[in-house]
Amino acid sequence: MSTFEHPHPPTPPSEDQKPPGILSDDVHVTSDDDTIPVPSDDLITSALPAAHTTISEAERKAALRADAEARTKLLADPSADPQSHFRALFHSLIYWDKPIKSGIALSSTLLFLILSSYFNPLRFIAGLWSLSILGNFVFVHAMLQYKRITNKPPSNPHDSRLKAAEIGLLEKSKIDQWVSLAVDGINVAAQAGGKIVLIEDSHRSLTWAAWGFATYVLAGWISTRWILGLATLLSFSLPKLYIENKVIVDDHVTKASVIAREQADKAHALAQKHAGPYYDKATALGQQYGLVSKPKAE
Repeated sequence: MSTFEHPHPPTPPSEDQKPPGILSDDVHVTSDDDTIPVPSDDLITSALPAAHTTISEAERKAALRADAEARTKLLADPSADPQSHFRALFHSLIYWDKPIKSGIALSSTLLFLILSSYFNPLRFIAGLWSLSILGNFVFVHAMLQYKRITNKPPSNPHDSRLKAAEIGLLEKSKIDQWVSLAVDGINVAAQAGGKIVLIEDSHRSLTWAAWGFATYVLAGWISTRWILGLATLLSFSLPKLYIENKVIVDDHVTKASVIAREQADKAHALAQKHAGPYYDKATALGQQYGLVSKPKAE
């Protein structure tokens, strides 16, 4: 036997005998002054909720009908607050509660975006206005000359329409209703935007900031009409696809959310650990120069 050979190879230490710094299944990052728990995959898996129970097609359709009926009742309720009303209206369109109305909204929006790329809307309105006036001018004077030739009393062929115009084409109550609805919509948008900008919810504000930055980048490469068209198509298609596959999507989103939150908590703990000494030094330096008030003695 060689002097360098050992008759009995040493056995590896057990989990209880492992010195600090050796990572086990329940991983812990140890240091001289602190211990930061880092959950393992088993712990993350155990924290996940149980899998969704499968539902039948009839139950899924019944739930969708109930949601649609709830939105319809909310839209018909005059006492509903504006924010709930507009949310129900938007969801009713993108979830295709009334396919004809949703189809009209989608097609008219896309049609306007497509047509606006071929003509200037202001020029179109001004040209249509001019042609309407000139066309009616020729028609009215032609009819007046015809009545004079046929010995009939000359009169404007649009007399009945002119009298209706004097009465009013629109009812004031309808105008007041639409103006009130527009004002409510502006207020709802302003309130929602203010909550996002003033950081009422950090996660929501960061999400909207990411969407804004993505739009800013895309606007440098893609036409605004294409961005609006793509956003319109996604708004009218993704929600419908989601409710058709809600169970599967929710299950994957829940698992991903739990894992992402665990990783974020771990990163936050590590950041606090490493930033702690620097924070203490900055506080002491600020107190030394009078920039930070010293804690009062008890």
